[in-house]
Amino acid sequence: MVYELTGVDKNGFDATGEIPFDSTLVKTFFAEHPKLKKQQPEVEKLYRKHQYHYVWFDRDGINEFGNILYNKINNLGEEGIKTIIPYKNKLDDVYEGSDDDQKPNIDTELLSSALYFFYADKVYGGLSAKKTTKIEWYLPREKHSFVNYLDSLLIDPSLINEKEKVEFSQYYLLKDVLKKFRQIEKKGGWKTINIDPAFKSFKPGDRSNTIAQIRQRLSITGAISSDSKSDLYDDKLAAGILKYKKENGILPNTIILPEHIDEMNVTIAQRIR
Repeated sequence: MVYELTGVDKNGFDATGEIPFDSTLVKTFFAEHPKLKKQQPEVEKLYRKHQYHYVWFDRDGINEFGNILYNKINNLGEEGIKTIIPYKNKLDDVYEGSDDDQKPNIDTELLSSALYFFYADKVYGGLSAKKTTKIEWYLPREKHSFVNYLDSLLIDPSLINEKEKVEFSQYYLLKDVLKKFRQIEKKGGWKTINIDPAFKSFKPGDRSNTIAQIRQRLSITGAISSDSKSDLYDDKLAAGILKYKKENGILPNTIILPEHIDEMNVTIAQRIR
């Protein structure tokens, strides 16, 4: 599909406020940017849907969501993702350059689309099927259309920060916990709890140095509000144990078994990983 560009203004906008382009430029772009080749099928799907019109520019330059996406890409570390962003220097030149750099440009247009799908794959797509099988994670995945999601974001960019969005709610919960664990790690994490050999289990009313260590551990993660340093298994600790077990998918009762302490002893680094 090749468009004859007639009846357009100096920036390429037609009477409807859109900018058409030659569809063959998509293949040319990916031939010149092979590190983004994985994103080509979705980029082609996006532009077929939009009849090969620009989606990242309006008459004022790069649109609102383009700037939000650039900020998101720059902060991928907050999503728990360590990766090299392909052609990041080119994106920096556009968003940190002069106003002229933000005028409609096919390379900027296609680079933005490719990096949107790169971002969506890394953040929302999760681990590859091969890796999830390796770690024995067999829950079925829900399929999402990132092309349709982009259309929603272009209309309302604030949706990318909408934590209540049903299809990504679990992701945002994990993101919040990751942030919390990283803050705990910076403060030194938590100490290993030593199990008192005189006890096979712990119940309210028991006294032991192990109880004091458990209390300290739960205060670090917020299951109890503060550490009184008491070695008595009191009502406050019992409430914290119930909260801890609920948050970690353990049958909620006040009995503390060695396997529960082993679970608490998993290091902060392992939790983050």
